[in-house]
Amino acid sequence: MRIEFIMRCVSTNTVAREWLAAGGSGIYAVVAAEQTAARGRRNRFWASPAYGGVWMSVAFARVTPKPLQTLAAGVAAYQTAKQFAPNAPIAIRWPNDLTTADNRKLCGILCEACPQGLIVGVGFNLHTSLLPAGLNAVGLDEWLQTEDVPDRRLHRDVAETLVRSVCKWIMRLEDEGADAIIDAANEWMWRGTVRLETEEGVFVGQTLGVEENGELVVDVGGEKKHFLVADVRLLRLQKPIGGT
Repeated sequence: MRIEFIMRCVSTNTVAREWLAAGGSGIYAVVAAEQTAARGRRNRFWASPAYGGVWMSVAFARVTPKPLQTLAAGVAAYQTAKQFAPNAPIAIRWPNDLTTADNRKLCGILCEACPQGLIVGVGFNLHTSLLPAGLNAVGLDEWLQTEDVPDRRLHRDVAETLVRSVCKWIMRLEDEGADAIIDAANEWMWRGTVRLETEEGVFVGQTLGVEENGELVVDVGGEKKHFLVADVRLLRLQKPIGGT
């Protein structure tokens, strides 16, 4: 596995896709100080100012895309956040974010398939003060004692830890199957009342957990519903089973 640090790119997912298309083998990670046109789920703009966060992608050659890979990367990001800031009040917001209880986003994940393998893109905010005003976002430094902004040592340490964690959980899914991912996600996921926006409409209900194929199970008015794709907003929450 190789990690490459670069100053600037349009999108690290694009760099990773080019590496795969050129015949790359094994695992390759690219971390950019800045992205100029990064995108998240549903092609939404992802602000990526210089050293404001860890903007990275990990390319896995010849790994077949699976629905649970996004959740596996979320587990990896959660573990990384807790390693540096054990008291940070964050948890996984299904399917692809780490947030606080008031929906401020710390991290977002975008997995993309290509003919040569899998790309896991992660945007992990580090410095709240460097993020554009008006975003409902938070940086990890809100729970750290750091006087340097940007803190380039923190940037490198978080990036290297996050890359290793993503590799561990993606390959664990490949080698061992879904059980460990589902158990970790259900332990570290926000629970409570959520609002889900889908192509079929808007639903409000009580989260029950994640099942083997990565679907979120929600009690909507006494009816158990399964969601594979949705935009989720947290309303009234309970702490995750694992605590925050």
